[in-house]
Amino acid sequence: MNTTGFENFNSQVITPFIQMLILIFVLLDIAALVMLVYSLKRAMKYRPNFDLGIKKARKVLTLREKMVMERWNSAVAKLAIDSPEAAKMAIIEADNLVNDVLKELGFAGEHLADRLSNLELEDLKHDEEVFVAHRLRNELTSTPGFVVSVADGKKTVAAYEAFLEELGLLGDQMEHAG
Repeated sequence: MNTTGFENFNSQVITPFIQMLILIFVLLDIAALVMLVYSLKRAMKYRPNFDLGIKKARKVLTLREKMVMERWNSAVAKLAIDSPEAAKMAIIEADNLVNDVLKELGFAGEHLADRLSNLELEDLKHDEEVFVAHRLRNELTSTPGFVVSVADGKKTVAAYEAFLEELGLLGDQMEHAG
């Protein structure tokens, strides 16, 4: 038996062929892995976003909420001055803010009173308080010489605050009136 011919054929033809196949399959495996990672990365934007009832620890603040907070803090800061004129300005600012918020949320009406009367949300507890606060604001702007006390100003701004909290636009991060 002549095994040297087979060993010679094995070492010269088969072994390099097998090594070449191994190299090709390793390169194909690497290419497949790269394509898999790329496909998964691209597919992530199409995955469904399941809400499992887990609240995120940090609330992301939208630009609208930031604007509401800034305007609200400006109105509340006027109450700290502790004068009837400052209370009047705080009421007017709070009223304008509620009006703008309801307008932005799509409630119909030309004025705040119209928008409030168009509210059909039975679960709002403070809509009547806001009606009363809005009437006081109308008295302040339409009756010359009408003066509001600081205590009434704080009570009125607190009504606007409770209403905005019910709408979910004010929360624990806000300064509180009164």
